[in-house]
Amino acid sequence: MMMLLPIRSGDWATCITLLTDVAMPNKPDGFTRRYSVCLLRLRWSSMRCRGQAKKAITCIFFFELGDGNFIAFFDEPETATAEHFHRKDSFDLHIALEADSFESMLAWQAHIGESGKTCLGPVNHGFVHSIYMYDPNGIQVEITCKDHDYASIMAADGAAAHEQLRDWTKRTRVDKASRFGTAALDHRGH
Repeated sequence: MMMLLPIRSGDWATCITLLTDVAMPNKPDGFTRRYSVCLLRLRWSSMRCRGQAKKAITCIFFFELGDGNFIAFFDEPETATAEHFHRKDSFDLHIALEADSFESMLAWQAHIGESGKTCLGPVNHGFVHSIYMYDPNGIQVEITCKDHDYASIMAADGAAAHEQLRDWTKRTRVDKASRFGTAALDHRGH
């Protein structure tokens, strides 16, 4: 049984301090490497394969971001199916990368468009602005930049978060219970 530790307000920043990588499926065709290096200009830092003797079962491609973190793509030809690489709903799976300014984000959009890829946006989400495209694996990639009022917007959102969660839970509970069952909702990860 999983033991959940209580987290007091303000403790979260001391628990986990760094995103080291995000792992996603990789089409076994080289498109992901070309997309990551040529289009996104990421550094292909390493590749690790594991398996039995001469037969690799899984290879992982690591691409380094500007802050030293990684995006990792898993190539598993024995378990991959065509369905793995259909476009995913962005609410189910996407990766968001941060540009250092609105102008930089627009420059990325121009670069992506000049490369022949569709890149939608920018979209103003209030706290961030974003552009969107799909990678060769069907994963939506978002390039975002913080709004100039980001800190104050997030502080206000944070102050209201507990009340909003209570309201959201109350408003959506009946629908979620009909889909997943009340036992699943009450299980809470234990």
